[in-house]
Amino acid sequence: MKSYFRFLERNKAYTAVQFTGLAVSLGFVIIVFAYLVQELGKKYEFPHEDTYVVGCDGGTGLGMSYGTKDALDAAMPEIALSSKFSLWNESVAEVGGKELKIERHSADKEFFGIFPLKFLSGSPDVLDDYSNVLLSSRFAAETFPEGDAEGRTMLIDGQAFTVAGVFEMDGDRGVLPYADVIVSIDHPVMYADYIKDPNNSFGPFSVAVRLVPGTDPEDFTAKATKVYEKTFDLAFGLFFNSARVIRLDKLYFSDSGGNYVSGNRNMLLLLSLAGAALLISAVFNYVNLNTALSGKRAKEMAVREIYGMGGNGLYRTWIKESFLFTSLCFAAGIIIAVACAPYMEQLSGIHIDLSRSLVPAGILGYLAIIAIVSCISGLIPAFSLSRISAVAITKGEFRFRNKMVFSRLLIVIQNIISIVLICLAITMSRQMRHLMDMPVGADTEDLYFFTDFGENNLSQVLYDGFKALPCVEEVGLASGFPGFVRGGQYGTTADGKDLLYLNLNLDTVAFRMFGFDILQEYSAMSDRSVWFSEAAMRMAGLDDEAHDISLTSLDSRGGYADICGVVSDFAVADAQRRSADDFCILVIRKTEDMLRWGGFVLKTVPDHENAGKMIEDFWRKTLSDAGLPDFTEAFNHYIDDYLSDCMDTARDNGRLVTMFMVLAVMISMLGMVSMSAFYISERARDIALRRIYGSTVGEEMWHDMRGFMAVVLVADAVAIPLAWWLCGRYLEQFYYRVDVGAWVLTAVVLISLALTAVSVVLQTYKAVTANPVDALRKE
Repeated sequence: MKSYFRFLERNKAYTAVQFTGLAVSLGFVIIVFAYLVQELGKKYEFPHEDTYVVGCDGGTGLGMSYGTKDALDAAMPEIALSSKFSLWNESVAEVGGKELKIERHSADKEFFGIFPLKFLSGSPDVLDDYSNVLLSSRFAAETFPEGDAEGRTMLIDGQAFTVAGVFEMDGDRGVLPYADVIVSIDHPVMYADYIKDPNNSFGPFSVAVRLVPGTDPEDFTAKATKVYEKTFDLAFGLFFNSARVIRLDKLYFSDSGGNYVSGNRNMLLLLSLAGAALLISAVFNYVNLNTALSGKRAKEMAVREIYGMGGNGLYRTWIKESFLFTSLCFAAGIIIAVACAPYMEQLSGIHIDLSRSLVPAGILGYLAIIAIVSCISGLIPAFSLSRISAVAITKGEFRFRNKMVFSRLLIVIQNIISIVLICLAITMSRQMRHLMDMPVGADTEDLYFFTDFGENNLSQVLYDGFKALPCVEEVGLASGFPGFVRGGQYGTTADGKDLLYLNLNLDTVAFRMFGFDILQEYSAMSDRSVWFSEAAMRMAGLDDEAHDISLTSLDSRGGYADICGVVSDFAVADAQRRSADDFCILVIRKTEDMLRWGGFVLKTVPDHENAGKMIEDFWRKTLSDAGLPDFTEAFNHYIDDYLSDCMDTARDNGRLVTMFMVLAVMISMLGMVSMSAFYISERARDIALRRIYGSTVGEEMWHDMRGFMAVVLVADAVAIPLAWWLCGRYLEQFYYRVDVGAWVLTAVVLISLALTAVSVVLQTYKAVTANPVDALRKE
């Protein structure tokens, strides 16, 4: 190893380039790998064999009625174990006269058979008594620091409970969100309304089942659908048409929504691909320089071979040296990962816990990365040298030109990666700006949306209070707004096929405030009259001549009066989730009906900052006066701000790709600088001779730079079609999208050539302007 360290010391600049590129890339690979282990680990946090969460299709997703579990248990012997629970309920606890905001789960004792949380005291059986409560270890330690939680009493949402056990839960567990407390889901006061009519009382209730081994999930789904049809006479066919089951390990990355913790599959894929691209680029730098510099160690290796080291010994030597170098880079990468992980979290909006990867599988993964990089980086230069006879090397017949083709190939691949990342970064940035400018199809300027609390008396107080605020010009009522439509109802098309109509319920004031573009008006607005969007008319098979409400069965199924007319299409979801198939109907309701379950649409003055503060101060005081918990509602902001916030994921993805693109380009440029310095130093004699025979500086500059330019043009020729395809695949997920654009690809080609010129021009200029005599003396 001494000769290896002497070699590194003599070639400090090349060593620095290799070390920097590989250490930086490994640092970000460590971050990506830790996130990968963390997210995949959540999939398998709990036993998943034959375990499924049961829900339905349609707008309710996995939220079911209070009586769903009992209905399934009674009709399906395939169920070995089932549980009913409700997750992530915000509550107010009172302990020793002090009020605390807490996260509450409600569950039956079977819940712990599906999700086997560890008990520090007590057992699941304590939930048989609805007056008992289980505390998380964290909440118990914070609330009862003396360690005497069990047996203590507390109030939760005004109901008295006795602490009967403590379970271990310091944060989210897999798909389970964190809970401070778990109470019985059979509490007769908390769930009184649901218990009265369990089959028609839908809410945030989940059902999980463990099936008898060998049960076919598709058969189970079909049977569950029949149970739904028989049990839910009011909801089946109106809000959903079939059951839906998701195996527990598939739930984390599913689109089920609800109150489960979910992962971002696209972010995981994006980070994995970007990290792999960065590592490949850095490894190619390392391999390229190792292979190029092998000529400087050729005589050393030839002498070793002559003295009996043999071909296998050559490979072992290079792999051992590469393993040592890679391990040192990995150690530096750990420091980089720890330093950069918070920045990555801020940039991507995701949580990255590096310690989650320090499990046996994660450690083996890290060792595998080191081993693979070491083998690739050692085998290739060793193979290059092994092809040359030791005698030829000692005679001086070995020249760097033997390695030019391979090195150029690596440079081409490295530049392909950089060019593709540049294209993706530009395309994602353009698409994000394009989505930000996407028309909503309605007027949302200065409109503030506030959700109701479900209390009719309080709703009236809020309604009157909002109208009296000096910053509010007008108040309407709606169940959502353009860009966020909740709920739907099944009807039929004109030819009798079932169709789920997304609907936006609103009063006439909100209809006018949103300023929908009326294309056709068939009748005056009245209670339960309906406006169809253009897309809804097409989907229903209606037109200006055939537009009777009875053709859609919405009159009989939903009690709708008639069709008022047709409005231009408007946004049903935010820009990221919108699709070409979106359609919606507007259902006009009386103001008094909307007060029971609608939200408030407030037209405010243009000063959003002061108006928003005034609105928030008012509703917080109203809640406090009513004795209700002071929670910030999910939809309690300006509509335009909400639609902009929905773009955060796209912005995060774009920033991530840009960051990895910058890193890849920097590593590529470092490699280009080093390789150009190496090749030009090897050509110093040729340059000196041409200069002596009259070659100009400009001629020599072009003579030496054109080789690198040619390599980059080859990379462009390969990368541009690949980038075109990848950018097209990325844009396919958006209904409203930009074209890839020939100008983008042209700009990328020019950028790649400019970066190459910047990378090699200084090295070339120094070589061609040097004194030819000095170069020949060195030779």
